Amino acid sequence: VVTRIKTVMALRRKWQRNTTFPFLKSVQWRRELAKHSNRELFAFFSSSTGGVTKDPTLMGMPIDDHAIVRGHAVFDTVTLCGGRLYRLEVHLQRLLKSAEAARLRLPFGDEPEHNMHRMREAIESACIVADRVDADVRFW
Repeated sequence: VVTRIKTVMALRRKWQRNTTFPFLKSVQWRRELAKHSNRELFAFFSSSTGGVTKDPTLMGMPIDDHAIVRGHAVFDTVTLCGGRLYRLEVHLQRLLKSAEAARLRLPFGDEPEHNMHRMREAIESACIVADRVDADVRFW
Protein backbone atom coordinates (compact mmCIF):
# COMPACT_ATOMS: atom_id res chain seq x y z
CA VAL A 1 0.00 0.00 0.00
CA VAL A 2 2.83 2.42 0.86
CA THR A 3 4.49 1.81 -2.52
CA ARG A 4 1.22 2.48 -4.31
CA ILE A 5 0.70 5.75 -2.42
CA LYS A 6 4.25 6.85 -3.27
CA THR A 7 3.63 5.99 -6.93
CA VAL A 8 0.38 7.99 -6.99
CA MET A 9 2.09 10.93 -5.29
CA ALA A 10 4.97 10.79 -7.79
CA LEU A 11 2.49 10.75 -10.67
CA ARG A 12 0.62 13.69 -9.19
CA ARG A 13 3.83 15.75 -8.84
CA LYS A 14 4.84 14.91 -12.42
CA TRP A 15 1.35 15.81 -13.65
CA GLN A 16 1.36 19.14 -11.81
CA ARG A 17 4.73 20.05 -13.34
CA ASN A 18 4.12 18.89 -16.89
CA THR A 19 0.42 18.91 -17.66
CA THR A 20 -1.30 21.08 -20.19
CA PHE A 21 -4.60 19.76 -18.78
CA PRO A 22 -5.21 21.48 -15.45
CA PHE A 23 -7.70 20.44 -12.79
CA LEU A 24 -10.63 22.87 -13.07
CA LYS A 25 -13.00 23.78 -10.26
CA SER A 26 -16.70 24.00 -11.14
CA VAL A 27 -16.67 27.78 -11.71
CA GLN A 28 -13.70 27.47 -14.07
CA TRP A 29 -15.30 24.47 -15.79
CA ARG A 30 -18.51 26.39 -16.54
CA ARG A 31 -16.56 29.43 -17.73
CA GLU A 32 -14.66 27.25 -20.22
CA LEU A 33 -17.84 25.48 -21.35
CA ALA A 34 -19.55 28.83 -21.91
CA LYS A 35 -16.80 29.79 -24.38
CA HIS A 36 -17.63 26.78 -26.53
CA SER A 37 -21.37 26.39 -26.06
CA ASN A 38 -23.64 26.04 -29.05
CA ARG A 39 -25.79 29.16 -29.20
CA GLU A 40 -28.48 27.20 -31.05
CA LEU A 41 -29.50 25.45 -27.81
CA PHE A 42 -32.42 27.34 -26.32
CA ALA A 43 -33.71 25.06 -23.53
CA PHE A 44 -33.04 21.62 -22.09
CA PHE A 45 -35.26 19.34 -20.01
CA SER A 46 -33.45 16.77 -17.89
CA SER A 47 -35.19 13.80 -16.32
CA SER A 48 -32.26 13.74 -13.88
CA THR A 49 -33.33 17.09 -12.43
CA GLY A 50 -36.99 17.07 -13.44
CA GLY A 51 -36.67 20.62 -14.76
CA VAL A 52 -35.75 22.85 -17.68
CA THR A 53 -32.67 25.07 -18.00
CA LYS A 54 -31.66 27.75 -20.51
CA ASP A 55 -27.99 27.65 -19.48
CA PRO A 56 -26.09 25.85 -22.28
CA THR A 57 -23.32 24.86 -19.85
CA LEU A 58 -25.86 22.81 -17.90
CA MET A 59 -27.31 21.07 -20.95
CA GLY A 60 -25.73 17.68 -20.63
CA MET A 61 -26.24 14.10 -19.61
CA PRO A 62 -24.67 12.40 -16.59
CA ILE A 63 -21.47 10.62 -17.61
CA ASP A 64 -22.81 7.36 -16.16
CA ASP A 65 -26.02 7.52 -18.22
CA HIS A 66 -26.72 4.27 -20.08
CA ALA A 67 -26.82 6.16 -23.40
CA ILE A 68 -23.21 7.26 -22.89
CA VAL A 69 -21.81 4.19 -21.15
CA ARG A 70 -23.34 1.68 -23.58
CA GLY A 71 -24.40 3.83 -26.51
CA HIS A 72 -27.85 2.36 -25.94
CA ALA A 73 -30.51 5.00 -26.63
CA VAL A 74 -33.22 6.13 -29.01
CA PHE A 75 -34.01 9.67 -30.06
CA ASP A 76 -36.31 11.62 -32.33
CA THR A 77 -36.75 15.18 -33.56
CA VAL A 78 -39.97 17.10 -34.01
CA THR A 79 -40.46 20.46 -35.69
CA LEU A 80 -41.79 23.43 -33.79
CA CYS A 81 -43.37 25.65 -36.45
CA GLY A 82 -45.43 28.72 -35.70
CA GLY A 83 -45.56 27.68 -32.05
CA ARG A 84 -47.03 24.24 -32.85
CA LEU A 85 -45.26 20.90 -32.46
CA TYR A 86 -45.71 19.09 -35.76
CA ARG A 87 -47.10 15.53 -35.27
CA LEU A 88 -45.69 15.18 -31.76
CA GLU A 89 -47.91 12.18 -30.96
CA VAL A 90 -46.59 10.26 -33.99
CA HIS A 91 -43.00 11.03 -33.00
CA LEU A 92 -43.57 9.98 -29.39
CA GLN A 93 -45.26 6.73 -30.46
CA ARG A 94 -42.29 5.94 -32.71
CA LEU A 95 -39.85 6.75 -29.89
CA LEU A 96 -41.68 4.46 -27.46
CA LYS A 97 -41.85 1.67 -30.03
CA SER A 98 -38.11 2.01 -30.67
CA ALA A 99 -37.41 2.02 -26.91
CA GLU A 100 -39.43 -1.18 -26.53
CA ALA A 101 -37.57 -2.84 -29.43
CA ALA A 102 -34.24 -1.79 -27.88
CA ARG A 103 -35.44 -3.06 -24.48
CA LEU A 104 -34.86 0.31 -22.83
CA ARG A 105 -36.60 1.23 -19.60
CA LEU A 106 -39.05 4.07 -19.97
CA PRO A 107 -38.21 7.23 -18.01
CA PHE A 108 -41.56 7.64 -16.24
CA GLY A 109 -42.49 4.11 -15.19
CA ASP A 110 -43.70 1.13 -17.20
CA GLU A 111 -46.92 2.50 -18.74
CA PRO A 112 -46.47 3.78 -22.32
CA GLU A 113 -49.49 6.13 -22.09
CA HIS A 114 -48.19 7.74 -18.90
CA ASN A 115 -44.75 8.14 -20.54
CA MET A 116 -46.30 9.78 -23.61
CA HIS A 117 -48.15 12.23 -21.37
CA ARG A 118 -45.06 13.08 -19.26
CA MET A 119 -42.77 13.33 -22.32
CA ARG A 120 -45.27 15.62 -24.03
CA GLU A 121 -45.29 17.82 -20.89
CA ALA A 122 -41.47 17.88 -20.77
CA ILE A 123 -41.17 18.79 -24.46
CA GLU A 124 -43.85 21.47 -24.23
CA SER A 125 -42.21 22.91 -21.09
CA ALA A 126 -38.83 23.13 -22.84
CA CYS A 127 -40.45 24.85 -25.83
CA ILE A 128 -42.19 27.39 -23.59
CA VAL A 129 -38.99 28.15 -21.66
CA ALA A 130 -37.04 28.41 -24.94
CA ASP A 131 -39.41 31.22 -25.97
CA ARG A 132 -39.28 30.20 -29.63
CA VAL A 133 -42.01 29.67 -32.19
CA ASP A 134 -39.80 27.89 -34.72
CA ALA A 135 -37.15 25.29 -33.85
CA ASP A 136 -36.07 21.68 -34.16
CA VAL A 137 -36.81 19.84 -30.93
CA ARG A 138 -34.65 16.80 -30.17
CA PHE A 139 -35.64 14.31 -27.49
CA TRP A 140 -34.38 10.98 -26.22
